[in-house]
Amino acid sequence: MAKLVESEIAVLEITNGKIFGLFNGQYYYFKGIPYAEPPIGEKRFESPKPLLKKWKGIRDATKSANTCLCMEAFIHIKTGALANYIRGSEDCLYLNVYTPKIYTEQLLPVVFFIHGGSFTSGSGDVLQENTLMKHKNLILVTFNYRLGPLGFISTEDDQISGNMGLKDQRVALEWVYNNIKFFGGDPQYILMAGFSAGGASVEFQIIQPGIENLIKAAISFSGSALCPWAINPNPLEDTIKVAKILNCSNIISTIEIKKCLKQAPAEDIVGTTENFLIYLYHPGRIWAPSIESPLSNDAILLEKPENLIRKGFTNRVPYLSSCTSEDGVFVNAELLRFRGDGTVGLDYFNEHYKEFLPVILFYNERIHNRKELDIYTEKLYEDVGIFNGTVTLENFDKLTRIFTKELITDGVFKSWRLHKENGNIPIYNYVYSNPATFGLAHYITMRDDINFGCGHGDDVFLIFNFPERDLKPFSESELRISDNLVKMLETFVLTGVPKFDNETLPSNFRNSVEKLQFLNITSSSARVEILP
Repeated sequence: MAKLVESEIAVLEITNGKIFGLFNGQYYYFKGIPYAEPPIGEKRFESPKPLLKKWKGIRDATKSANTCLCMEAFIHIKTGALANYIRGSEDCLYLNVYTPKIYTEQLLPVVFFIHGGSFTSGSGDVLQENTLMKHKNLILVTFNYRLGPLGFISTEDDQISGNMGLKDQRVALEWVYNNIKFFGGDPQYILMAGFSAGGASVEFQIIQPGIENLIKAAISFSGSALCPWAINPNPLEDTIKVAKILNCSNIISTIEIKKCLKQAPAEDIVGTTENFLIYLYHPGRIWAPSIESPLSNDAILLEKPENLIRKGFTNRVPYLSSCTSEDGVFVNAELLRFRGDGTVGLDYFNEHYKEFLPVILFYNERIHNRKELDIYTEKLYEDVGIFNGTVTLENFDKLTRIFTKELITDGVFKSWRLHKENGNIPIYNYVYSNPATFGLAHYITMRDDINFGCGHGDDVFLIFNFPERDLKPFSESELRISDNLVKMLETFVLTGVPKFDNETLPSNFRNSVEKLQFLNITSSSARVEILP
């Protein structure tokens, strides 16, 4: 039973004991709530253990807890120089709950949000709650999960099975299902949503058995388990490289590798990520989900997601998947930053594009012959009209088309088609085509003289606040679309059918329609289109 002690402080009793949070005049917030045992010591690289122990007294839930240990790639705003820094803690499995009311007979639907960050960085505090919470119709839960090598390293056997980060996500979701009623939330109406790597995580989760018992619906924003960065095809190779860097004496035995890595300082393990970088922070995905060994007792991914979807392990709940029209621009935008020596990164890229592009776009993982790589690279340029291997400001949008196709839409659109063809429940889709007044590409480059198009997060940041995006006010169309997107989440979690501006999104379900339909959202309209 919720007990309000005074107007600004709220005390709740949840499964593990009492906590106190704060009311800020609009909503209550409870931060830094542990949902699993700390994955430290012998628990490093192991599957998460739900927190069963009760604490004594009243736990302070007014401040954010540790973020998960990770290496952040930071590009200096003025010089363009790249710096890598390590932050966070191994003791990091905490979540935050934001709720408009705790005294209510009418329980509220819940958004369980999975953050992005290439499975390597980020936290539950990166995107913020203000816009969503002002509508007062939803409860929001954000959380941390293990990242980088601590979350996704694997020996491809039963020693370190991998996917610890994905398993953290599932345990966090189970915690929410069991506890959200104490915050005024309805466990029968949970919407799982995620952005970028979080969007891919959502798709990994909805192909898991039993997910339909925990959530009502799911949304992937700008990320799919079928994107090339969403799965690591060679995790053992990377694990051995880490072991070598850390001077493990025996790299033949996975038992000895595990023993060595469990004894190494966590910061040193995370720091090895820098040794994988080839250009700036690329490859952007080093650590990611991977196929687990059947020898593992707690494997959650024994086949490629594509194969599982084809077999019908899909759409256990209504599913909405989306992208933006220039989704990949946040990656190639960095080329317009000044480097430490005063030159524009694009100049250096043009000199080495045949070397860098296969790594940045991950097609070096499926094409191994040097000649064939060069042919594929030249064809990418030829298809969009980039000649002589030279990218300039004038044709920069053509490079964006390549990055968007290879990094986002090839995987996302393939996912849409497979869910439609093999699913038992409709899939809904939209493409967002309304460029932000100030998006990630503007922030990365600190330039406003370039039309970057509609980039990564331009829709998501209208729902969940990204502080850097808020440096400039929303346009009139963005304010209107923001309101419609939040309402879309509300209707989707309650009914299983998403509506935008009171119009139902087209559903795609096996033979219900011949060709896949999606809603194209622009600044002035939302119209149904056919995916080519």
